Amino acid sequence: MIIKNKMVKRLISTFLMSLLLASMMLVIGAGNVYAQGSVSSTSLQVSADGSDYYIIGSDFYNHFVRPTTVDLAKNKVVYNKQILTVYNGRIDKWKMSFLNQDSSGKSWFKFLSYPEATKGDIKITYTTDGINYSDSKPSLEQLKGYMVELLKPIVYPDDANNQENDIEVSFQLSPDTDYILSNSNLNKQFIPFSGENWLQNYSPYPFFTDRNQLQFVYPDYSKGVMVKYVDEEGNEIHDPQTISGSKGDVYDASTDQYKLVLDGYTLDTSKLPQNSIGNFKEALQTVTYVFSKNPVLAADVTVRYVDKENNPISEDIILQGNIGENYYTDKKILKIIL
Repeated sequence: MIIKNKMVKRLISTFLMSLLLASMMLVIGAGNVYAQGSVSSTSLQVSADGSDYYIIGSDFYNHFVRPTTVDLAKNKVVYNKQILTVYNGRIDKWKMSFLNQDSSGKSWFKFLSYPEATKGDIKITYTTDGINYSDSKPSLEQLKGYMVELLKPIVYPDDANNQENDIEVSFQLSPDTDYILSNSNLNKQFIPFSGENWLQNYSPYPFFTDRNQLQFVYPDYSKGVMVKYVDEEGNEIHDPQTISGSKGDVYDASTDQYKLVLDGYTLDTSKLPQNSIGNFKEALQTVTYVFSKNPVLAADVTVRYVDKENNPISEDIILQGNIGENYYTDKKILKIIL
């Protein structure tokens, strides 16, 4: 499938990316030459459908003055491909770590697939804590990131001009929308990932910088409608329900799904909510149904009149009523004839 030029441009504002360029000339380590020549290391390429990938960052001016946006209403899956391209010269050792968390340890995305070496002679190890790496794959829910390590030198003539990717690692991410919204992280610019690159002198340096900022957007976001169920005193008598939707869309809380029949209670039809049907707004809205408690016959209350020896001195009185109702007894004045 060929992505047309306008679709490619749209990726700039809709998909996650990060770009890191390193131009290297004869980098000498402690007694070893690990890299010499010109190396371009591009951290992320993205694709709308997983076929035609586009290296975001070609438009340097726009890239540096505004963050990449991810529309939570549209970008449910982000196809990612991390690459290493050696233009010329030689790379003997290289490794890179990618952590799906920011510098404070928060993860704004979920792994939908394991990172896979789709090109190049490399080894991939996995981490669940960002510190320890293992050959064993954890569950995707536990996966925090991975490390790629070059197993075989990449060598080109000094006058070469290679444009093909030498290393490719592909994986899929999904924005964790619930976590993003619950942490009020819409429309904020930040760096979502962390990691390090080992290339110059085989020493680590940050893989993501301020140029790699991201911004989550949700143009039609609504916090939804909460449907509550209370008694006449305002006490909740049933767990509330939430209706989700986009701003401007119609919601209907008057259906049987939300207008409940509750055991032991009767819906007060004189207090039906006026906003049971309406339009979603950005702010949270509340629809409240008020119920009155059904009367439940209580056990009888027997009023007895006795003397000090507990002997009856008057007829018992039986009081009847419903649970929760008040009852009263009469204080009798008895005249005893000897």
